Amino acid sequence: MPGRERGAVSSSRSALLSAIEGIHEDLRAINATLTTIASELTRERETRPASQRTTFNAQLLSLREAARRLGVDRNTTLAKLIRTGQLRTVETSGRIRISAAEVERFAKAGGTSATPPPAPVAPTPPRARKTRQRRRPRPAASPDIRDLDF
Repeated sequence: MPGRERGAVSSSRSALLSAIEGIHEDLRAINATLTTIASELTRERETRPASQRTTFNAQLLSLREAARRLGVDRNTTLAKLIRTGQLRTVETSGRIRISAAEVERFAKAGGTSATPPPAPVAPTPPRARKTRQRRRPRPAASPDIRDLDF
């Protein structure tokens, strides 16, 4: 019996090793394919004109830059444009960005403000000042309390 168990373990071990070797060969083939693709992409990128070599992140603008390009205030107008869905945003690494194409699309559509300027409002009359109520004087301490020694 002990001899058969050893033989079974030995044959299952050799089967496992050959399976691992097969996986190893597959990984080498995948690595070679990825290396070829990477070199082709690098070659293609180098042959492009400089204007087309920008990376994806360079096309994403910060809120400050988007507001500058649109000529609007970042904290009010741009925030309202985003909140109302007139400008679409992307979140990358926890930061909100706007694509340059989205800013350009919005500017070409003629939208440079979230809403038309508000109608002038008549100034409100000054409020009447409230008179300050005086505190009532405290009652004087009784003679019994004044005579206490501490």
